[in-house]
Amino acid sequence: MSEKDFDVTLISSQSSNIKVYQNLKGYYELKTDGYLKIFLLKGPRISLGFSFLRLWSWILFEWYVLKLSLFGKQLKKPDVVIISSLSLLTFCSGVLLKWKYKTKLIIEVRDIWPLTLIEIGSYSKYNPIVIILRGIEKLGYSSADAIVGTMPNLKEHVRKSIKKKTPVYCVPQGYDSNIFVSDLSDISKIKLDKIRFDKFSVVYAGTIGKANNIDLILSVAEKLMIKADKVHFYLLGDGPLKNKYLYESADLTNVTFIEPVPSAELSLFLSNFNLLICPIANQSIYRFGISPNKIVDYLRSGRPILFSYNGYPSFINGDKYSFTVSADDSELFAAKLEAILEMSEDTLIEMGKNGLSTVENYHSFDFLADRY
Repeated sequence: MSEKDFDVTLISSQSSNIKVYQNLKGYYELKTDGYLKIFLLKGPRISLGFSFLRLWSWILFEWYVLKLSLFGKQLKKPDVVIISSLSLLTFCSGVLLKWKYKTKLIIEVRDIWPLTLIEIGSYSKYNPIVIILRGIEKLGYSSADAIVGTMPNLKEHVRKSIKKKTPVYCVPQGYDSNIFVSDLSDISKIKLDKIRFDKFSVVYAGTIGKANNIDLILSVAEKLMIKADKVHFYLLGDGPLKNKYLYESADLTNVTFIEPVPSAELSLFLSNFNLLICPIANQSIYRFGISPNKIVDYLRSGRPILFSYNGYPSFINGDKYSFTVSADDSELFAAKLEAILEMSEDTLIEMGKNGLSTVENYHSFDFLADRY
């Protein structure tokens, strides 16, 4: 947006799990880059996953946003305030900023909370924390002038939450088209040595965790052991359950785990495989749709994709570059994979090109910024 001559101010927390951690002297640090101002707010270093320290970082962030807006002389009156979840506490800050500056408020929803806690986390809707978060969610929705989400059917959830007909828009995951890697690093090239180019290569890229349906992949690999001379499965990534799955798949000669590659190189690395897979668990909350982070990297690889998914149709031109089978059904997944093995290489290459065309036309930050 700043490149389109909008005067943009970004307020962000330094709380993260990255190795480089900067000790701020005050409660914020200001950086400028042309039309872009970045206020980096002080916060604790946190680890992956939910924790009380992460919750504390959310509370600190909201307090510092309030402090900055009330006492920070370098923060001028905006025309529009955009707030982004995951932390629903940010909704409160957005409402306060709208009230203080008498301006418009746009709420960006990346995960539907607290419904995710109820339907995936098995929390009761009568849990006090859920009740409080639900109240904050409704406050944000009803105070917003517009709501933006990565889920294509978010509107259905919003309409059931509030009576106000607030406009709801879908803006999917995007990428910076100016960032392009033409060659892999030496370390990534070494990892390519694990690929058996004499076999049809199937790869999953992402977190090796409970929510990523790794069990389905290993079940399919086991069913296709009889075709181990033709197809090989690769799991690219890291995660809390990686050692568990390494142990469970020790007897599967058609499965190989690969260490993660830098995110900037991921699409180029994935282009070396024949088929990318994205097994998505059968969760009721996906009736509102999804927009997984990995979809952009998958599409930019120029390779066809096999999904297992039961939710709301969420992928632009998906039928042109992908296959979809019912979620959590390893029999159907294996059968579809066997059918793909019989398809011509030219057909699969053409599907990959369709995916590349889709991501270039509908997922670039330039395109999404114009829609925003």
